[in-house]
Amino acid sequence: DEDREVRKAVAANKSSKNWLLSKLAKDEDEKVREEAIKNPNCSWKAKLDAAQNPLSSPQLLRFLSEIGKGSAEGTKEFVLSSMVRSSAARNPSCPQDALHSLMEDNSPEVRKAAEKRVSSDNVQ
Repeated sequence: DEDREVRKAVAANKSSKNWLLSKLAKDEDEKVREEAIKNPNCSWKAKLDAAQNPLSSPQLLRFLSEIGKGSAEGTKEFVLSSMVRSSAARNPSCPQDALHSLMEDNSPEVRKAAEKRVSSDNVQ
């Protein structure tokens, strides 16, 4: 649909299918992309792509940096969410507050990625 508000509503709809959310996660409009990524039905691949995208907004990267933090170690969700959070930490657009939070993550991989960004960027 050409109407941004329609695409945004579809992206936010909890009944939207994974394949449609993956498409909307690549929409030209930032708000549509964010709604799609925040939808619980959105795929891990789309979340990972958004975490790696330097054009992702600081708000979206904050959201992605919190995904799956409470998941049990060794589970599929723990592994996939750790990949998303570590990618968010490596993203040059990731805001300082999110980086500092990621430095205390329960995943060693995520902590290492955040610490490396903070030290290499001299983020205070």
